[in-house]
Amino acid sequence: MEEIKIRFANSNDFDNVADLSKRFADECCCNGVKAESEEFYRDKKVLVATTTNNLIVGYLYFTIENDTKTTPYGQKGDLTLWLEELFVLPSYRKNGAGKMLFDFVEQYAKQEGCKSLRGSAVSKDYKRLLKFYIEKLGMDFWSALLIKNL
Repeated sequence: MEEIKIRFANSNDFDNVADLSKRFADECCCNGVKAESEEFYRDKKVLVATTTNNLIVGYLYFTIENDTKTTPYGQKGDLTLWLEELFVLPSYRKNGAGKMLFDFVEQYAKQEGCKSLRGSAVSKDYKRLLKFYIEKLGMDFWSALLIKNL
């Protein structure tokens, strides 16, 4: 297995992240994903998964904000890290790159004083999505948007 390392993206990485964003959108694994530009990511917090050859094989983009109201899963004013996008090239999905990105951002969230880590995930393969986020990453399930096209 090729060694994967996680780090924050630098200014030289955003063109590669934008390319991965396009691949994410082109994969059509979930509705609503659109390719973003290099400029979109420049002022964002972005992690990248890299190989020993410095090939970027995945990314995770996130935001941190204060909760605006009390909910069953957080108090008003709590700091929350929101997973905005998580994508790994298909050929690197079975080697733990996605989990490594998540584990890195989870540790970062703790260091920043976040009370929770949240995100909305969409996929046409909900079973795989739930297995990844719930079984592998230890997240809790809170809601689902169910759709029946007529």
